[in-house]
Amino acid sequence: MNTKILPAFQALLAATFSITILAGGAYLWSASQDPLASEQTRMTDVFEEIMQTGVTTIVGLLGGNGLLLVMLKNDDVEKKV
Repeated sequence: MNTKILPAFQALLAATFSITILAGGAYLWSASQDPLASEQTRMTDVFEEIMQTGVTTIVGLLGGNGLLLVMLKNDDVEKKV
């Protein structure tokens, strides 16, 4: 089995990772502010949700059968060429 990963999968993983890191940084920065207004509290909650969703997505992409299926599909493409 070839372990070459499709560029589309790499781009999806990189985009998800980048958004997750940015949301995590924004969450930490927003949460470190002492007097939080109600708008800041809502934004902190949004950053936290984005971060949690991103981590869950990354775990799903790397831990599930999705990566195996991408690699198998890549093998099928190479066999046809």
